[in-house]
Amino acid sequence: MSALEFISSIAWPVTVLIIVILFRKSFSEMLSGPLQRLKAGPVEAVWRDIESEVKADLSREPNSAEPFAPSNDVAAELASLAERVPNTAVLEAYERVRSTLVDVAENPPIDPQLDLGRLSAPSLAELANQHGRIRAETVQAVEGLGVLRNLVAHGQGRQVTTDRALDYLTMVDATLFAIRMNQKHS
Repeated sequence: MSALEFISSIAWPVTVLIIVILFRKSFSEMLSGPLQRLKAGPVEAVWRDIESEVKADLSREPNSAEPFAPSNDVAAELASLAERVPNTAVLEAYERVRSTLVDVAENPPIDPQLDLGRLSAPSLAELANQHGRIRAETVQAVEGLGVLRNLVAHGQGRQVTTDRALDYLTMVDATLFAIRMNQKHS
């Protein structure tokens, strides 16, 4: 099995894992409510009071200061690049994550004597985590994004398709959203 085949076989499971890690608290809260009905095939579960809570949430005025979902900024900005040159889109998207992590470490400065420009995205994420600016799950998401980026950067991801690049851009947007939310709550 080539590296590309391996990546394509784990792309969706990794995407789901990143989403579950990023939103595990929300899933946990939802699943902790009283179960009203369970159906075994094809799986259906209904929790009591969820419908009324969702209706109440939807009826509230949206608060523009509170983002509620990942933006598609990177996916929107780099979609045409992903269609033309998927590998370059992956590299550019990962650089957006890295530069965001530099901003996290610089504002306010973690260590003014540290040359942040020389650190990798995983190193920056770990540094931000150690200083309470992002969570460990976000560090794991950054590390996961780095796997495909490294394969592309070192020539092992030659067959990255447009669809795979677009999926990667979506994962980058979700990770950037998590970084922003971590910052908001730190």
